Amino acid sequence: MPFSLNDKHIIVNYHYIEDPNKSNSGMHPCPIHEFEKQITSLLEHYAPASIAEIFQAAKEKSKKKLFSITFDDGLKVQYQNAVPILKKHRVHGTFFIITGTLEGFIPYTHKLHILLSRFSPFKIIEQWNLFIRKNENKGYIKRIEEKEIFIAYSRDYSVSTDRRWVAGRRLYEDIPSANIKEMFSRGAPKELRDKFIGVFFQDNNLEERVLSKELFMSEDEIKDLSENNLFEIGNHTHGHEALTGVGADVGKIRKDLTVSQQWFKKLELKKPTMFSYPHGLRGAVHVLRENGFLYAVTAGDERGVPEAPNSFLIPRYEGSSIRDFLKK
Repeated sequence: MPFSLNDKHIIVNYHYIEDPNKSNSGMHPCPIHEFEKQITSLLEHYAPASIAEIFQAAKEKSKKKLFSITFDDGLKVQYQNAVPILKKHRVHGTFFIITGTLEGFIPYTHKLHILLSRFSPFKIIEQWNLFIRKNENKGYIKRIEEKEIFIAYSRDYSVSTDRRWVAGRRLYEDIPSANIKEMFSRGAPKELRDKFIGVFFQDNNLEERVLSKELFMSEDEIKDLSENNLFEIGNHTHGHEALTGVGADVGKIRKDLTVSQQWFKKLELKKPTMFSYPHGLRGAVHVLRENGFLYAVTAGDERGVPEAPNSFLIPRYEGSSIRDFLKK
């Protein structure tokens, strides 16, 4: 749904806040000046607030117009480039951290962003199609309701460079980039996808631990944010895997969230009560409640917070929606 000033209570989400350059071309960052423009424009119509305050205002059908800013993934450029702007304008921000990154881990989505920033999508697709042809019938599996389905034909997972695989999605991206992202997020078995990315990283001398430190916030940066009353630290899981969908394992979800919450305890931070669903895929709400969460924000459901909100299905706009509105 396009953003409208008719919305009384809104939450806007961001990822990469950084001026575009060759090293981040696969990340589609929001330029720093554009981010500040969006913040100042929102301040002309809304008052800044926390997620909890916005939820309560929507629940009470308050006429006061409020907005809050969130950031998924805990990226270092958020700390470096967005935080000074939020401080300058006294705007509340919630930062959802992937705790596995503190162990040198990079989720596959971010690995793909790195690859698309360094290599042509045509090269990645060429290598992918070659990789799956070589691995036909090699035992990579996709679990569906406890059944094991083996890759029989490479055509099942081949990626096209000239025909959009999923119509109406990722229209801001070129066809090959959109197709490889859709295949990795919706089509290919996780085991096969992760094996391919690992081989690609190794073949091109890309060190995951080194790149993770460059890409994500450090422990000290997260602690620094937590000490400022303007900011709140939220949880975005430990491994950045979806909490629902085909083959979702409640036991694994429970373990992931337990490990993630323990990380915040290790950092001597307040236990997060805010959660952001990885990939926007919602589920396992009972496990969220078990781990002390009170609120969860979604992705892909772009609209204002409704008057009868569900605390575990709080919608958000993406920053690109604010950008598009301001261009009108």
